[in-house]
Amino acid sequence: TMDAHSLEQGLHLHEYVSQRQHELQEKRQQEWSAAGPRSVSPFVPCALSRMGILLHAARIMQDDVVWDLGCGDGRVLHAAAAQYGCKCVGLDVDADCIADARERSQEQGLDSLCTFACCDLLALAPGAIRSGQLGEAAPLGDRDMEFAPPSVLLIFLTGHGLSRFAATLHSEWREGPPLRLLTCVEALDDCYDFEEAGGLFAEDALHWPISRLHAAHGVYVVPPHGVSVAEWEEGARASEPRSVLSRYAADESKAVALKQLLTSEEVASIIELGEEMMAVQVDRWVRDGAHAADNSRANAVRTRAGSRDR
Repeated sequence: TMDAHSLEQGLHLHEYVSQRQHELQEKRQQEWSAAGPRSVSPFVPCALSRMGILLHAARIMQDDVVWDLGCGDGRVLHAAAAQYGCKCVGLDVDADCIADARERSQEQGLDSLCTFACCDLLALAPGAIRSGQLGEAAPLGDRDMEFAPPSVLLIFLTGHGLSRFAATLHSEWREGPPLRLLTCVEALDDCYDFEEAGGLFAEDALHWPISRLHAAHGVYVVPPHGVSVAEWEEGARASEPRSVLSRYAADESKAVALKQLLTSEEVASIIELGEEMMAVQVDRWVRDGAHAADNSRANAVRTRAGSRDR
């Protein structure tokens, strides 16, 4: 699915999918791979420019348990744990991504807050999310892991993957403890299974309540069951959040070029002013140096004269 909301996300799509077709082709037969038979979507990391909006929209608190379904290399949960101090659980079908996420957690000192496991999301049994047990949806090595049930679900699936997972999500949201869901790119009431006949024209039979306050950024929120969209949005902040990155995320991010903020003439004037200020400073240094040298010579003369008097 193309992401019309974020240029940065589109560039990630090109970098991680379009430019890696040969590598992805080689992994098509790997069971626990984002390119393998269990996967419904390739791995494309969340854009840093969207991450702050997503976490703000989730209204995360320190006592929340945040699950990221389709967590990739875990960067969103690393940011959440670093910023809010909340417990985080990341699930992804790609074993390499999970290994990377665990390694990054240790590097950033977040391994006490962040836990990651391989999981085929579409194979989760009913109630698996509420119970915190993955069962046969995980490879043998991860099946015995148990997690605290989530209060926040971040879902990084789109298109047919999100459409096929929607019924499971609806059951977990409706029948469990208070749970808010967030999707990126597509809303749960507006996703379609293009691989199924008539999928494009299917109705939203689940009747999701969707907050679209952050739709301009491709972020959609399902409030906890029993909370209306109006009630959820009533306490929303008027201004967009300032993105707060972990130190690791800041180091990993690329510098952004801000174009067309100044005209060529304004740039030239700034350069000229800088050169003039530097010339004044250099002249001051020269004069201060000459003055210091004069004082040094005068002191030396006085010292010699004093020696002769004695």
